[in-house]
Amino acid sequence: IEAADRGQQNKHFTIRKEPNEITETDSTALVGVPESFNEFVKHSSLKDLEHEASRIVVGKKGAGKSRTLAHLVKVVCGRTTVDYLVDIEDSFRVDDIEALLSTGLNGTVLLVCDDVHRLEGPRNIHPFRRLVRRLKTEIGDEGRLIALCSVRSERINELPHIKRFDEDPVWNEFEKTRLNSLDTESVKEILESSLNAMDRDTSQSVVEALAQAVIEIDPTPLYTVTIAQQLGSDSVDTEMEIKELLPQDIATAWKEDYQVLLEESPTTVSLLRTLKVFDRIYLPTNEGFVREVFRGAFDVSFVEYERALSKLVQRHWVEYRELEYSSGIKNRLVTHRAQLESIPVVPKSVIVNLTDYLYEWKPASFDVEDERLARFHTRILKYCRLHQEIEHAELEKHAEKAIDLAPADLAVQTSVAVFYAELGRDDRALELVTDAADTNSDHPVSNYNCGNLLIKIREPDR
Repeated sequence: IEAADRGQQNKHFTIRKEPNEITETDSTALVGVPESFNEFVKHSSLKDLEHEASRIVVGKKGAGKSRTLAHLVKVVCGRTTVDYLVDIEDSFRVDDIEALLSTGLNGTVLLVCDDVHRLEGPRNIHPFRRLVRRLKTEIGDEGRLIALCSVRSERINELPHIKRFDEDPVWNEFEKTRLNSLDTESVKEILESSLNAMDRDTSQSVVEALAQAVIEIDPTPLYTVTIAQQLGSDSVDTEMEIKELLPQDIATAWKEDYQVLLEESPTTVSLLRTLKVFDRIYLPTNEGFVREVFRGAFDVSFVEYERALSKLVQRHWVEYRELEYSSGIKNRLVTHRAQLESIPVVPKSVIVNLTDYLYEWKPASFDVEDERLARFHTRILKYCRLHQEIEHAELEKHAEKAIDLAPADLAVQTSVAVFYAELGRDDRALELVTDAADTNSDHPVSNYNCGNLLIKIREPDR
């Protein structure tokens, strides 16, 4: 009955033929807002757009997504011969696709959907995504489909099959940063380029004197670029003045930089605090792990994650570089302890969110064996013991996960038994240490732990 009603009413989409001009009335009907203000569409990101390309407008509620979408629709209709403009309503469902296709669309089709996240469909089947695929097939090579839609940034991760781009310009920046010492000419080149970009004094004498000072203190890209950013807009004339201005160690420079970051980007600071947590837990800092933690630990949106990570790279607080291991060369995320030490006390919410997120990880996600992942969970227990504000009972799932992953690992059994003993769960602690002692009857540590716990619970005869 519902399908029949949909076919008769056709209220879930509207089709307009040859829309050469979009008026204020058309704009209101399409996206619910009148034609965009002139000062709004002068935003730099909307200039010189390729008007025949499909686009997704992403932003928070009230950020101006609908107005931006209205502007893009007007631009496309004004610069391209559009044969059909299809407006998708919030009530559009997968069942409506056949009714839309039966109208015989051809040529250039402009598909518009404001707040695409409001559409509902069966599990992992989004109506808009399915419609785009079907339209491309129906129109064929002779036609062209231009799709314009908007979505709230906090909802983008909820869309099924959301495309993740292989080319990630943010992470590519890690490849450009190295801790290796630079030669004098390279330091000069970086300084001159950085100072030029900030319209600061780049006279030969200043660059020479600054380069010499950097070489003596710390000739790495981190220190070189940081110093160029911190010099300020005032010109300096003598080598003595430059030496007095420069921090004499990189930790001082990083601490000053952190204060700037603290004021500019609270989201980035949260991510830095997360870095501090898994730096203490000694978790593997491979690219995939860091990506997932940043995207999921704080429930931040995909867009906010990109922006925060860009800040980290621009400030040189982390870098991605090659490290040599016994198994060969691997890329790893490198954090600098001098920077992390300047971070205030990590809030309880940061630790709890991160540990909860790690609980869901599988060994394959880390590219490690079960035993190693089990030890990561025991490290979480050890780290959180230092934070009295965290309820130890909340960490019991990590203890049991460690045992599940490596039930015969003596180190894991010992760490988990100590955790349960501190928690007052003597029964579970005794079960673990006696099992370890029985399994490793000739091992001094397993026997000592078992005897020690029996004395603690006042059963020395056993």
